[in-house]
Amino acid sequence: MDLRQITYFIALFEEGSVTRAAQRVNVVQPALSMQIAKLERELEQKLFDRTPRAMELTAAGRTLHRLVQPILRDLSLAREQMARLSRTAISGRVTIGVLSSLAGSVVPRVLARFAAAYPDVEVSMADGYSSTFIDLVGQRSAGPGNHQQAAAQAWPGQPSADGGGDGGGGQP
Repeated sequence: MDLRQITYFIALFEEGSVTRAAQRVNVVQPALSMQIAKLERELEQKLFDRTPRAMELTAAGRTLHRLVQPILRDLSLAREQMARLSRTAISGRVTIGVLSSLAGSVVPRVLARFAAAYPDVEVSMADGYSSTFIDLVGQRSAGPGNHQQAAAQAWPGQPSADGGGDGGGGQP
C-alpha cells in the first residue's frame, strides 16, 4: 500500500464514482481502477461494492478508511509545518530577562506582538533585577551561537549587549 493508493481510495470513497474520483486526482479512470484493484489484492480484501449508481465501502473499506485518516491528517500537518518553515527563517528559543517593574505592564503586549510576528520562536521570561541579569548574561556569553546578533535582528533598534543599537529605531 502506498500513498498514491490511499489518495485514490479516499477520493473514490468521497466521490462515490470512479469518474469523479479520477477527475479529482487528475488520472484516467482505468489508472484509478487498476490502483484500487491492486490495493484490494495487496490487502486481500474487497474495499468497495460496485453498484450501478455508486461505489460503496464494504466493512473492510470502512476499516481501512478509519485507519488511514490519521495518516492523512499527519501528512497534511507535515506539509503545513514544512511550508511554514520555508516561509519563516526564524525559529528556536529565546529567554529574556525583564525588570520586575515592567513584567506585568509593558512586556505582555510586546510579547504578544513578537509571538504573532515569530510564531515558531518559543519565548520564556524571567523577572528580576538588573544585576542578576548582567551576571546571567556574563555566564552565558561563552555558550554556542551569537546571541547578541540574533537579538539585534529580532528586536531592531534595541540596544545590544555591548550597549549599541542597530540604528533602525523600530520596535516590535
